[in-house]
Amino acid sequence: MSRLDGEPASVQALLAGELDDRFIAVGDGVLRPQPTASGWYRVESRRDWPAQDRPMLVLRTWTASSMVLWRPGRAAAQPRATIGDDADLGFSASLLTLPLEGGLAAGEPLYVQVTIPDFAAHVLSIEPEQALRVADQRWVRGQSLVNGALLALALAGLGMGMALRERNLLLLSGALGFSLLYLLAGSGEFYRWPLLASLAADLRSPLVFAANGASLMIALFVRNLLDMPRNTPRLALLQWPALLVFASGMVNALVFGVGASARLWAQVGNLNIVASSVILLAACVIRVRAGDRSIRLLLWSLLPLMVLALWRVGEVLGGRALNPTMSMLFTLSFLFLGTILFIGLVERVLQYKRERDAADTLARRDPLTSAYNRRALDERLQAAVLESRSGDRPLALLFADIDHFKRVNDEHGHDAGDECLREVARRIHAALRIGDFFGRYGGEEFVVGLPGMSVEEARNVGERIRQRVAAEPVRFGSHVLRLTISIGVAVLQREGESIDAALKRADQALYASKQQGRDRVSVL
Repeated sequence: MSRLDGEPASVQALLAGELDDRFIAVGDGVLRPQPTASGWYRVESRRDWPAQDRPMLVLRTWTASSMVLWRPGRAAAQPRATIGDDADLGFSASLLTLPLEGGLAAGEPLYVQVTIPDFAAHVLSIEPEQALRVADQRWVRGQSLVNGALLALALAGLGMGMALRERNLLLLSGALGFSLLYLLAGSGEFYRWPLLASLAADLRSPLVFAANGASLMIALFVRNLLDMPRNTPRLALLQWPALLVFASGMVNALVFGVGASARLWAQVGNLNIVASSVILLAACVIRVRAGDRSIRLLLWSLLPLMVLALWRVGEVLGGRALNPTMSMLFTLSFLFLGTILFIGLVERVLQYKRERDAADTLARRDPLTSAYNRRALDERLQAAVLESRSGDRPLALLFADIDHFKRVNDEHGHDAGDECLREVARRIHAALRIGDFFGRYGGEEFVVGLPGMSVEEARNVGERIRQRVAAEPVRFGSHVLRLTISIGVAVLQREGESIDAALKRADQALYASKQQGRDRVSVL
């Protein structure tokens, strides 16, 4: 293969061979930017391609491109483009393919005009159609799997981040979303979406915008997760220029378009990715060496993406064609990063939630019986009153007291008394419905709230509790402790009675049970 130095005077002169002495050999089939890879090329095969092999001229690209093929002795030119009327939708947007009708003889020249609107090297080759379709379908399946998984992770992270108000999940969701946009723009599939076709006027801007956006969101995510301003302040300060360059790249691509400055933005952006990667990896290593084991997961999930990103940067800046295997690994590294970090981050959020719930439980529960403590009971009673009046439903209360509890403590010790309190609380809880609640009012006294119950229904619940307590003794070591419980019942009156007044009436009913011999349920 060889490249024409400059532009041809006419296509006819080119096809007649009058400009052959102006072609410069390109031995490896790679179209390198000088500063652009666009131009005129002469392609000759060293072997015969019979018609039954259905040979195709193939340009492997990673942005929207176009090419036109002229063959000497054939009048019509063959155009092909990633998007538009000249697109071949039978192949993915990463391939530009032109069939070589009738085959191709060894040494027969092909003249190709290539337009590539980016700044990387590309490969031009001749391949049989069947093998090309098989390889392309395999690539499309893999790319679709990665894209679908990234979209699902980004949406899940966005939903969970908003629901939990978790900044790290929102930043990770943004990083995955921009990564998906970068992969779509880089493969050319971005431009095949009807709603995005209008963006094809500047084919490089979406790619530059997405690359800077993904890099910025990943950097912010790691910065926030590591708490770099506090743990690695010097690296956090050093990171600011990189963040500003990423943000500037996004704004320029979105508002102005990269235009003639595409190569400059490519060089600056790629060098900035290198600088940002080194800073983030250094921060991760410092935190791991400081003993923060949780950062190891972050380090190992970031490492493949950053190594492959540096490889990609080296290919672009060095004018080398993108390696297909490394390109697929680069694509998979986004999915690997998203999956590992999403699982780890969700687990961390759930752990925080479990710890918060445990702390809340300790603050609201009596440590001995696990019933509501006095403060939490008062709050729940007040809420039950509001629910009762707003729903026009009754609210019944039970005031319960263990009979002769002082004697248990005096004769068997406080450990035995504690065991009796735990067992009585367990039996009360077993007698209640979902929605009922109870708390330790003080000492050996318990208050039970029964939303929606009448006096008679509440009396029946109290009787069930009384029977459960009396039915089986409490065993503590070698001691067998027989317990009974006295209960008073009251229902909140609808004429604006306060919860304190209702509790007082339930307490008076309890006193009546004590006066009448204990081990009974009373209603005033």
